[in-house]
Amino acid sequence: MSAVRALARRRLALPAPRSGVVASCEWVAMADGARLATFVARPRDGAGATLLVRGSQDVLSARRPLPVVAALLAEQGVAVALQECRGLRASEGVFTPFVHEARDGADAIRWLSTQPWFASPLALGGIGYGGYAAFAALAGSPQPVERLVVGYAARDPYAWLHAGGALQLEATLSLALALGGAERGASTARSLARALYHRPVCEADRVGFRRLDWLREWLEHPARDAFWESLVAPLPARPPHALLIGSWNHAALPAQLADHAALAAAAERARTGGAALEIGAAPGTSRRHAARQVEESLRAALRFLLGGRDARHAPVRVFDGGAARWRESAQWPPARVSPRTLHLRGDGSAQGSDGDGRLELEPPGAFEPPDRFVYDPADATPSDDSRSQRGDVLCYASAPLPAPLGVAGALRAELHVASDAPATDFCARVVAVAADGSESLLGEGIARVAAAPGPGAAASRRIAIDCGSACWRLASGSRLRLEIASASHPCFDRHPDTLEEPVRADADAGVPARQTLFHDAAHPSALVIETTGES
Repeated sequence: MSAVRALARRRLALPAPRSGVVASCEWVAMADGARLATFVARPRDGAGATLLVRGSQDVLSARRPLPVVAALLAEQGVAVALQECRGLRASEGVFTPFVHEARDGADAIRWLSTQPWFASPLALGGIGYGGYAAFAALAGSPQPVERLVVGYAARDPYAWLHAGGALQLEATLSLALALGGAERGASTARSLARALYHRPVCEADRVGFRRLDWLREWLEHPARDAFWESLVAPLPARPPHALLIGSWNHAALPAQLADHAALAAAAERARTGGAALEIGAAPGTSRRHAARQVEESLRAALRFLLGGRDARHAPVRVFDGGAARWRESAQWPPARVSPRTLHLRGDGSAQGSDGDGRLELEPPGAFEPPDRFVYDPADATPSDDSRSQRGDVLCYASAPLPAPLGVAGALRAELHVASDAPATDFCARVVAVAADGSESLLGEGIARVAAAPGPGAAASRRIAIDCGSACWRLASGSRLRLEIASASHPCFDRHPDTLEEPVRADADAGVPARQTLFHDAAHPSALVIETTGES
């Protein structure tokens, strides 16, 4: 254990230990008698602060990542309690996601405050589902909470798992799998793949891993309603000093940014605390990339918990993938950004990346012809990079940039569309194309719409698609491309183009839809981005 800890200490650039570590495994009783497995690592010489982390990870093995991190913090004078949530792993009780965390979190804090080694200030933390558990514990904490660290999670489960009225399918099933859906010894990757491509989605758990009644309950509520509202963790009037950690294109990021804005506003009203934000590089495909991202997130969290900011002073720190460097600002988006409108233009043949679709500053003319495509739910447009070569994807690209351009902030597609289906989806994806042809996804979004069936302009409607946020320096010679389709599977659940709820539609339920995108003077469509000008 000491060798593992020494290696981790060097990798995370932590100072030399200030104290020895005392570790123990505890069984903490909740109000209803359920005992939750809890690992405690505390400094032998007495603590100067206490951190509670509740989540779904295994914490009873001292060599697992979280117990190692807990021991590193204990070396620096922080007492750490890691608790497995109710019904997960070794903890007693029945697990129902999002339901018990406020009450159990408050009970855990009460237990902490009675321990002889407990010391203020109290901090709460968590990653993934544990991030929600931290927000929930904060809402009902019987003790003042001074610091909060949440990574890759949000306090609003609906906003975390949905976008534009559609289910974020891959994120939702991945979370369900992580929260106990996997059968013992089963391949997680194969289980997830089976679930993602099964229809109806409401039975994907049974096919991919095992029946989960709580997942099926989520799917029975496709729209935000009282069920989802009851699960939102409220913020206290006096919020703690908070650090939110995320990464570009992560499913939870839009909801995280909303949490950051709410925390910052509450802190300003209460004149206390503050809200820091750290957004790392977009998820990569390699384990090496994932490991680097985890290390960077851990460094940020440990700096924050130990009261230091390293060499930086700005509360917002984000990774610019185009420049391959971190950027700092006082807020997000930065104060000196301005919207730039790029109009969709073309002669009616924008299908695929070789079509005539263009993004231009000049607005369209009065009689510019629309673009059309057919979306077939049986062959849903994929989320991968092959989509730009398909006939069911409209592509609009800018001319090569004459000078560098910094993108920093929200990405939004404002479209005039029509469909012959009674209900359907429209998806938008923003891509940076370098001078050498390499492509990087900046953001994507979806709008689930009820159409006025018909192919003509009289049946059109205006929609806005939130494509998330980005920080990306576009070098001279590079281009921006906007891709419009009616699916991005398995990122989102596919629409059957009928009035049936998408999660209940089986493989034979879908019908092809004829989709139209207008971009003339009377129906201007555009991509709106926030920019910092030359960077």
